[in-house]
Amino acid sequence: MTQHIYWFSNQTPYTVYFDNSQSAPDATSAQPFQAVMTGGANGDYCNVPDCSGQQYFYQYHMTLFGVDVENDNTVVFAVMFWANDYQSEVLQYSLNGAYFNVKDVTLGGTINDGDPFGMVLSYDSDSGPDITAVPGAAPPQGAGAG
Repeated sequence: MTQHIYWFSNQTPYTVYFDNSQSAPDATSAQPFQAVMTGGANGDYCNVPDCSGQQYFYQYHMTLFGVDVENDNTVVFAVMFWANDYQSEVLQYSLNGAYFNVKDVTLGGTINDGDPFGMVLSYDSDSGPDITAVPGAAPPQGAGAG
């Protein structure tokens, strides 16, 4: 099965750029505190790439880049995520372009394989970025949708 991301909510003070290593047409962006539909190449959602190890990482992941557009377009953080096809499509992530300190994505509800979901991205200047996968084909109320 394949995981499908339908939207993401940027709950940071930075502009966030979304990229899929498997599909350039999936790229989109969100202003600070804005939610956007991913759309993807098919217009509904993006397929989350499968990745089960470092040897696959550079070719199979999605990225959320936080960019400070008011400070010379400085990249503040990068969160890479994917579905681990050797662990029942568990969503995992790492930071700053490396397959290092891999963690499971926090779940904001039950997401079965193939269910629609979105990502809520937050940022704390002390602890850095954090992502939570939330079930649903559209952002929940209060997730920056508007």
